[in-house]
Amino acid sequence: MVHGIREKAWPNLRMIEIGDAMLGRNGALVEAMHTLHRLQIEVRPHIAEFMEGEGRGREIAGARGHAALLQARKS
Repeated sequence: MVHGIREKAWPNLRMIEIGDAMLGRNGALVEAMHTLHRLQIEVRPHIAEFMEGEGRGREIAGARGHAALLQARKS
């Protein structure tokens, strides 16, 4: 939904974690955000380096970890 409104959307991991916990979503919102971040990195590879430089490396690691998990599920 966020991506549909703003194509360049990059939600803040900590805010999504807080919302996920408050809403009792058991990680569903965080997983969706990792999917969005992974897609953003595929379309805009330069954003990964920028976000890491801004202290948001956890978001990059989550997106990359999520991609690896999806690959493992396909195998």
